[in-house]
Amino acid sequence: MSLAVRVSDDSDYRGGDCGHQPGRPTEVTHRSIGMTSLLVAVGLFSETLALLPRPGAWMVWIKRATAVIMIGVAQYYFVKAGYNL
Repeated sequence: MSLAVRVSDDSDYRGGDCGHQPGRPTEVTHRSIGMTSLLVAVGLFSETLALLPRPGAWMVWIKRATAVIMIGVAQYYFVKAGYNL
């Protein structure tokens, strides 16, 4: 994806191939609003983050369970890809 803007010879902005229409938000605008809203939400509710449980032995078990699930999914896709050969 290129963020380059096509500019004519007289340096007049014309939107060009990017599909921008004046007065309408672009894809970059939507992405920036989405990423910013997450940061604002974390900032507003930062006190509730302190209520989350502290890392410990339970997190090791979560990591192991996640690893087993990921290995199982990878195995599934390897077997599925093998049937398509």
